Amino acid sequence: MNISDAEFIETKNKLIEVDYIDADWQPVKWDKRQYKSDNSTERSRKSRINKESKSVARTNPYVSAYDSVSSSINKEALEEFKEHRKLMRKPLSELALKKNIKVLEGCSHEDQQRIVDTTIASGWQGLFPLKDKKQKSTGKIGRAIDAFNKR
Repeated sequence: MNISDAEFIETKNKLIEVDYIDADWQPVKWDKRQYKSDNSTERSRKSRINKESKSVARTNPYVSAYDSVSSSINKEALEEFKEHRKLMRKPLSELALKKNIKVLEGCSHEDQQRIVDTTIASGWQGLFPLKDKKQKSTGKIGRAIDAFNKR
């Protein structure tokens, strides 16, 4: 430290005077200032038990929406989509599941599988209808391709 010996002794005497340390530089009333145990294991255990008792029992959010899925939905493709979302760490809410099921409704099982495959391959979070192959492209390149195809 960059203090003189006199300042050092004066500081030590002030700390002794206010009853923070003793003459051997040991803290006074150390046991009073410390927890009963130096490890936090017991406190952590109590906190964890308290937290668990306050938490609400979790239910499977897919039960009601998934149970109402008609036979026209490709359940295998839907399961792949749910797993994709889970791996993205963005699990489906019940509402999101219902909305994505609506996208699949009215499509054949093969088209539903293609929709899910496209979503997974593209890393999308949602399902989108397949584009009509006759649909016109947009932008300069799209217009150029359309013009070339018309020849």
